[in-house]
Amino acid sequence: MGGTRIALALAVPLLLCPGRASGGWEIQQRNYSLRSDGRPQFERVSRLRLAGGKVRLDEDPLVIVIDYAADQMALWLPARKLFWKGSSADYIAELQRPRFVGSRVPEGVRPAIEVTETDGIETIAGYRARKYLVRVDGKPFQEVWVAPDLQLGRDLDPRQLQEFEQRISGALAGRRRRVHEALSRDPAYTGLYRRGFPLRSRSFYGRAVIGREVERIVPADVSAGEFAVPEGFLKAGLLDVLEARDDRGR
Repeated sequence: MGGTRIALALAVPLLLCPGRASGGWEIQQRNYSLRSDGRPQFERVSRLRLAGGKVRLDEDPLVIVIDYAADQMALWLPARKLFWKGSSADYIAELQRPRFVGSRVPEGVRPAIEVTETDGIETIAGYRARKYLVRVDGKPFQEVWVAPDLQLGRDLDPRQLQEFEQRISGALAGRRRRVHEALSRDPAYTGLYRRGFPLRSRSFYGRAVIGREVERIVPADVSAGEFAVPEGFLKAGLLDVLEARDDRGR
């Protein structure tokens, strides 16, 4: 469903790291997923603008803004002039209505997380990045390429990002939820994202894949107004905004 896909997009790739002060950043990235048979499911190019503890994600036709310190989210559709705004708890509550709710998460042992540094090094978006392999209960779950020389300043607090990840993982269903909750609490995994900026990630769900790769990243002057819902937009329910997004072109 669209809502859980957004949750996956927000839960892992936006973990940034501390470093020099800056006025903001702009990132262009490719997001994609592959079905279990290797066929493409979706592919989109999105743009992120971030500064002052806030992130704006433009992924046509949807805009997502997150204020990590305030625990506030906003989603809007420029073409429809519709928006939704609320906390991470509000987001999860609306996704857990019958149209979107997944299986309940069974109680059980928290998945075991293992993070391994590999010898793989590639140049991505102009930066050298090292590959790390993340295993969950002994099985490959994620590959992450981290650029140690790329520090995004203090525009985002890693602690706030990790707390947000823990909260937003509640929008996921079944084992996915348990896995993402375990990742957000694992010192080796959260420490990985303090080593540098993740330029590429591939997560495995059985044979299906969800991936992200940064194509361009540059310092940018980001204004406070970019994180505000435009004037004249009509407030709507979260599901209404997501369904209007999915209805585009039908």
